[in-house]
Amino acid sequence: MMEKTCRRDSSKVSISGFSLSVLTVVGFCLSLSSVANAWQVEPPIVDICSPDCIFEDLPCGTPFTADFPKSDCQLERGTPVDFYTLEVVEGSEQVTLNLTAAYDTYLALYDMECNLIQLNDDGGVGLNSRITQLLEPGSYLVGTSSFSVNGAGNFTLTASCTEPFDQAALCNDCVISEAECGAETTGTFPESGCPRETGEDVDLYMIDLPPEGGRLSLALQSPDFPPYLEVYDEGCVTIAAAGAAGDTARLSVESFGGSIFVGVSSTAIGSAGSFTLSVECREAILPENVCPDCQVGEIACGENTEGVFPETGCLRPNGGGQEVDIYQITLEEDQELTIDLNSPDFDTWVELYDADCNRIAFNDDGGAGLNSLLFQNLDAGTYFIGVSSWSSAGVAGTYFLSTSCGEAVELCGGDCEVALMSCGIPEEGIFPMTECRRLSGQMLDLYSIVVAGGDVTIDLTGDYDTYMQLYDENCQLIAQDDDGGDGLNSRLAMADLPGGIYYIGVSSFATGQAGGFALNAVCESGDNFCVQCRVDTISPQQTLDGTLGISECTLPPFEQLIEVYAFRVDEFFEGRISVASENFDPSVALFNDLCDEVSFNDNCGAGTESACLNVRLEAGNYSIVVSSEEPGAAGGFSLTLASNDETDVFSRGDGNGDGSLELTDGIIVLNYLFTGGEAPGCMEAADSDNDGQISLTDAVLILGYLFQGGNAPALPGPPGVNTGCGPDTDVPGSPGDLGCDSYSGCD
Repeated sequence: MMEKTCRRDSSKVSISGFSLSVLTVVGFCLSLSSVANAWQVEPPIVDICSPDCIFEDLPCGTPFTADFPKSDCQLERGTPVDFYTLEVVEGSEQVTLNLTAAYDTYLALYDMECNLIQLNDDGGVGLNSRITQLLEPGSYLVGTSSFSVNGAGNFTLTASCTEPFDQAALCNDCVISEAECGAETTGTFPESGCPRETGEDVDLYMIDLPPEGGRLSLALQSPDFPPYLEVYDEGCVTIAAAGAAGDTARLSVESFGGSIFVGVSSTAIGSAGSFTLSVECREAILPENVCPDCQVGEIACGENTEGVFPETGCLRPNGGGQEVDIYQITLEEDQELTIDLNSPDFDTWVELYDADCNRIAFNDDGGAGLNSLLFQNLDAGTYFIGVSSWSSAGVAGTYFLSTSCGEAVELCGGDCEVALMSCGIPEEGIFPMTECRRLSGQMLDLYSIVVAGGDVTIDLTGDYDTYMQLYDENCQLIAQDDDGGDGLNSRLAMADLPGGIYYIGVSSFATGQAGGFALNAVCESGDNFCVQCRVDTISPQQTLDGTLGISECTLPPFEQLIEVYAFRVDEFFEGRISVASENFDPSVALFNDLCDEVSFNDNCGAGTESACLNVRLEAGNYSIVVSSEEPGAAGGFSLTLASNDETDVFSRGDGNGDGSLELTDGIIVLNYLFTGGEAPGCMEAADSDNDGQISLTDAVLILGYLFQGGNAPALPGPPGVNTGCGPDTDVPGSPGDLGCDSYSGCD
């Protein structure tokens, strides 16, 4: 059972003499009982470094084989792990661990107090793992694991323990010769007898660059061993490295002055054979100049082109070490640009830059397979498209680039938005419902939500492999998740999320997926009752039946029960909110998206069975609070949200419907009552005091207002008074609703 209370500010207890307890609500506190928390079971704390998880000693220098797994121990990521003890002695502090197996391995290194030192997945060859670490003399725990929870089988673990690696000595003692720009160097590997930090042999070649530096494109080819390229600056600090794609390793680097060193090596210890090293040098290009200076052509909307990558030897301006070729595109008007990049030879990567070479968007595998597909709304102007690769290993090959342009799509708050949802109320549907797409090409439906601030957990479950994104009110992507939930479902756990409007993107991991889904947001929003007490959403022209007391939210100190309903205004809204009940005296209040009060009403029309608000609202998210002035009152009620488009509008007191308040309005009431005169076309307009009947007091009220400075007619008041024209404040069908057959004064 959930127990909630609200606080109100006693400084705002009345307006015009009327008690407005709901109006002054400023906070709400939430506590969960043991029943509500019964499902939240904390996972057991497992000492993964306990003796039950540790097996025999791991020797240095000798391959060690065993079966995996042997224990029930698990890493924090949930995969099984077995530990082996490694002893590091003085003079052997440079440790390289290699874990190989038929399954996708995972490697962990801890000290004996179970403090994590390093983790690795694919640092070795293929899906094998490698860790290189300088360690103090002492004992350590080496954890053999798998990337998948189902990984199992025989493995080989090798620990190489050597003297600490001297990087500076490498560039001093292991240089074979100089390599020249624009030339090829051939040789036999290895020649120097020097190892690189991970244990493989390496031969170094020095390249002298002019003071202004240069842009180098390197290629290392060998028919005898898997080549590996590594580049060091003049201080012998590694600045780039690349393994082989086939029998050739390629690498592009930029150096802004001095000498550099190129390391010829292999990905396998003990390799040997002939090689060819090619060096091409170009003028250095600053990152901000990549877009104009590395351009290989122009492309227009609807065009396609073929190229061979890389052509320029330029590196992506945002870093990463990957090469990039640039195309310029100019848009004559605001449009959605679609960029399709595919290649039969390499895993593509596409980037989009503005005129100043600032990256706007990028995509890896939005297209079919490993190809790229990007969508972006753009203003008219000049942009640059970067053709690149996912890998920094210096890949090369043929590619095909095409573009198309269409009408710009308004993602948030536009055609992509399906519905407004509320915290704690699941949204179910069929994906996709719109034609919108996220940048990677998958379909995307958006659901708006208002949060008060605090911790928010969002779960997306579906019949397909779900993918979820979260955007702020400016439609900026702030978080995304694929499989953070159970199985292939998505979950986002946002801590201390600021209050405001957000958009949840329902999508799929792969292009073309579809199916049913459920979306639910749990908001731990502190004392904000607009979120915590929300029971449903309501739309214009909708009437909902509710029960006061179902949420168990209350208003101290008088303990009024409240229910909260959310609704969204996409454009300007003018209409009426009304509540009717046969069980209690209702009241209604309206709050904006930050849970600040907008308006309040207790009684409208005849009697105390209804409450209503005439509202004029700008686009946004709102909360309707239904309550009672009676402490503890509960029971059924109906809530109606009607727009003026579907509601009779009139000006109360204007019995003849001419749009003004004058003597004839009082006379028409008197004639109707006492001389058998014609009934007013709008009886509600003639009911000046809104007491639910036409009587002498209606004429007296009009005459007193006009000639003695008395009170004005009830809402909606006459032109220039109160609200002027507006809908009836009485709940349709209630005793106070007299009807309005015809009224032209508001035309």
